Amino acid sequence: MITWMMASALAQTPPDTFGGYDVGDAMVLRPVGAAWADGFSVDGPVTESPFDRAILTSLTRRATDYDFVMVLLGQGVPRQMGSALAFNRTYDRDVAGTGRWQVDYDVAVQSGLYMNRTTVWDAYTEAQRQWVFNHELGHHWLAYLQVNLDRDRERALLGRQLGHWSYFLHTDNAPMEGNAWLDNGDGTFTTEPSVGPGGYSDLELYVMGLLPPEEVRPFFLIEPDDNAKGRLPSSSPDHWANDGPHTVSGERIDLTIDDIVAANGPATPGPDDSDRDLSILTVLVVAPEELVEEQDLQRLADLQEQWAAGFHTATRQLAQVSFDVVDEGLSVPPIEAPTWIPEAAR
Repeated sequence: MITWMMASALAQTPPDTFGGYDVGDAMVLRPVGAAWADGFSVDGPVTESPFDRAILTSLTRRATDYDFVMVLLGQGVPRQMGSALAFNRTYDRDVAGTGRWQVDYDVAVQSGLYMNRTTVWDAYTEAQRQWVFNHELGHHWLAYLQVNLDRDRERALLGRQLGHWSYFLHTDNAPMEGNAWLDNGDGTFTTEPSVGPGGYSDLELYVMGLLPPEEVRPFFLIEPDDNAKGRLPSSSPDHWANDGPHTVSGERIDLTIDDIVAANGPATPGPDDSDRDLSILTVLVVAPEELVEEQDLQRLADLQEQWAAGFHTATRQLAQVSFDVVDEGLSVPPIEAPTWIPEAAR
């Protein structure tokens, strides 16, 4: 198992300095010990993998409650997350009517978000960065809904991993996938990749407890025939795959919020009780000898600002996230002139 220590991260500090320090609106962690060679991964039971241990360590000695913890990696961290660009690990889902079972692990936050390396996001537009963040945060509630079509189609709304919307669901390119579909009126439907990437749909906002059921507009699902052009329910949305537009033919199935409630029960908490101010503790995991430069901290701060703005917009200003770290005496103290000499200067 990797041993975790909280570490200061300013470039002025010696490489072997360890302490319980926050840096700006983030906590910096260094894994140390022989197990470091195993790298950073989510292998192992929930709460026992290096990813989970990073989250648990970041909460040590904190009196402040945070709703979520977001983990990013430094450049020196061996990344062993498969092909995942980002993901959500849910620890406590105290919500109902979502189509998914409740979970409750012994972790003092609702979910942990993995958001890769800060430099990874340089290759994406601001809109794409925001869409991915909204996607991963949205996984705390979405997308698991069932629908009462028949026994073989209870999960017809779902696609990839049964945790994302079907490619054939009309969502206006909302964060949890699906597509913006144009009904051509002749039994064919065409994706519109130029729409968005969009904010949360009515249905998504309802499940998140932000929109009352009476304000959820009807939507539709396409049940494709043999002319699906190789597309599957698990296919990525065209706007993200940069692949389209595509036209398929099939049957249009119109749905309303009544269909959703009938299959899943009412979503709770609702608009009167849901938490609209969500706090996120950011954790930057760095290699044992890695120093964090001011430019790294600025890049992280820029991402936090973009993600907060994107979530607020995507929820139609119905909710917001804050990355503020409450000062609990863990901040980096003033640093005297260094008495050590960097190896490069010797």
